[in-house]
Amino acid sequence: MVRIGTAHSFDTVTMAILAKQSDQVTAQNQVASGKIAPDLSGYGVKAQSLAATNSARIKTDSRITVLEDIGRQLDSQNLYMTKLGDSAGEAKLALLNAIAVGSGVTVLKEMQIQFSNVVEALNAQHEGKYLFSGSKTDTKSVNVSNLSDLGAVTVASVFQNDDLPLTSQFDGSSTITTGFLASDLGTQVMTAFKNIQDYVNANGDFSTPLTKIGRAHV
Repeated sequence: MVRIGTAHSFDTVTMAILAKQSDQVTAQNQVASGKIAPDLSGYGVKAQSLAATNSARIKTDSRITVLEDIGRQLDSQNLYMTKLGDSAGEAKLALLNAIAVGSGVTVLKEMQIQFSNVVEALNAQHEGKYLFSGSKTDTKSVNVSNLSDLGAVTVASVFQNDDLPLTSQFDGSSTITTGFLASDLGTQVMTAFKNIQDYVNANGDFSTPLTKIGRAHV
């Protein structure tokens, strides 16, 4: 079997993150356009004008608060999903640079930097709650902090989220999924990083010049 270099596997990671961000944009558009709550056409004075009575105005204000809260959550998610994709891209560039110059002296250091960025993104919090842990909002999404931690574990065991992405409800009836799971976002990138660590555990750090095996691996 011909082995695909780890650098190329980060391309798949980036594409997967972009696909998830497309879902994120869909959720943002649903909230912003009012399609989920069709009788709420906007925010502020425009939304409040729908309320003909004081009780209706209170209800409208409550909806606005919900929408604004969801908007902040989606903005936070987008920020950290972008960071996740950027980190995968930087890891790929570091590996391609190592191939270009024939030196692996900085590979492990750069992989640790980008791995830390990935962990930080997956363990991101919004208003004190973990964004990508599903309904387990008080639990870190991933349980590793160093690249070397991947050497003795399976990728699946790294994730602590459940299978219930966060949802948001309008008017007690209309519901959309606004959350994403760390295991969905991070499995491919963690697999790529684990490939790096497994190589190091078996062969030692990447050398200068890169050996044939090391070059094939990156």
